[in-house]
Amino acid sequence: MWSDRIRFSIPWDEFSPGTSIFIPSMNPRITLSRFREEAELHNAHFTFRFVVEDGVQGLRVWRT
Repeated sequence: MWSDRIRFSIPWDEFSPGTSIFIPSMNPRITLSRFREEAELHNAHFTFRFVVEDGVQGLRVWRT
């Protein structure tokens, strides 16, 4: 998955329900759109929040 010209590899096999990942992003709405596309390919359900963690803007995604 690409976000802000950076390639992120989502470890779908390890991304089990109840776990979360943080994806830093300058434009979290675009990142969310790309994440949704990839999640759909893996038949994964998730919930998300736009967050700032340690001064870094991004997207926190939980697998449901």
